[in-house]
Amino acid sequence: GIFPNPVNGEERPSVVLLQCFASRDPYTGAKAILVNETDISNMKRVQVDLIASKEQQHQFLAAVSHELRTPLNGIIGLSDSLLLEEGCTPIMQRVIKLIISSGHR
Repeated sequence: GIFPNPVNGEERPSVVLLQCFASRDPYTGAKAILVNETDISNMKRVQVDLIASKEQQHQFLAAVSHELRTPLNGIIGLSDSLLLEEGCTPIMQRVIKLIISSGHR
């Protein structure tokens, strides 16, 4: 609902949690309903901000992953080609295989 801000009187949208409890008056024994009203507007705003932040983080990681994967695929491809070249020493072959296996992790 729209409620006046208690500090400056401006109207602002609020999210209110209402909790109702059946009870009895401790003195008369009459039936009563206790109502607890809690303004959870700030919590909802934080929740919305957190969801937006998580989405931004996901988009950032997807972009970074793509930017890293593209050149890495080139390195792996060139390393595969180097293994096919004649004249590679056993040490060179071991290093090239390490590059390839590291790129596939």
